[in-house]
Amino acid sequence: KTTKKVVVYAVSFTSCPKLGAKGLSRVLDAPAVLLHSLRSVSTNSRYQYRYVAFVHPDAIPCTVIGGEAPYDLTKLGFDEILIKNSPVQLKEIQDDYYRRTVQENGCCGEKEFLKLYAYTLADADVVVHLDSDILFFNPIDDLFDAMTTMNRTHSTVATMHDRPLPDQPIDIFFTRDYAQMSRYSRDSSKFAIQGGFIMVRPNQTIFEELVQLIRQGDFRELEGWEGKHYGGYYGAAQVQGLLSYYYGERYPHNRAVELNPCIYNSLVAVPPENE
Repeated sequence: KTTKKVVVYAVSFTSCPKLGAKGLSRVLDAPAVLLHSLRSVSTNSRYQYRYVAFVHPDAIPCTVIGGEAPYDLTKLGFDEILIKNSPVQLKEIQDDYYRRTVQENGCCGEKEFLKLYAYTLADADVVVHLDSDILFFNPIDDLFDAMTTMNRTHSTVATMHDRPLPDQPIDIFFTRDYAQMSRYSRDSSKFAIQGGFIMVRPNQTIFEELVQLIRQGDFRELEGWEGKHYGGYYGAAQVQGLLSYYYGERYPHNRAVELNPCIYNSLVAVPPENE
């Protein structure tokens, strides 16, 4: 009997809303619907699934048994709850400007980097990190197939601009947030990687390299990461800009594949104000 390859769906929880008991219950409504949609499209999948939650200590009261919420992540169906601090604490960031910016440019400050723990789940073949406000309407086994095998002759993966898949292992599938564009560059390869859907092959080395980049904090005013114009949009100092910069400048292989956002991770595109 062939052992099914393991796909982990991961969601990060960074804090609890300050809305009383009703707010504490609502924080789990979105992931409950997300998990239901995942199960609905995965009934006949060729893969084995696990559901993992990365929970920051600030989010324990509204997500974990013994907290204040009327129900918790285990009852929603998460198989594993990992209590995690940010992989980089603010005091570890060497650059003063970046230390300030990472707290202001995005939703969750340094807690947003919990998403990077997706790279550390070494017992999985593929990890898909998701924001909880996502719904699945169709299976994505075509992506798992492309990431876990080199036999891609009949692949149906819809890449951006119909680019061919690389003839080597794929380490990340992603989409970009084209609606945001960038105030620093019109080069779309420097636009934000959309942080709500990131599919990776676990890789401890990449995790450690990303953590080191955050610690160094070479993120410059009006110039972005390393002064190379990866920035000028929401989340530029966090995961969205960091990953765009890393795979555009630091990653030595052609193993990062941009997907067509009309097919995968489709968003309502709201143009930036005053554009």
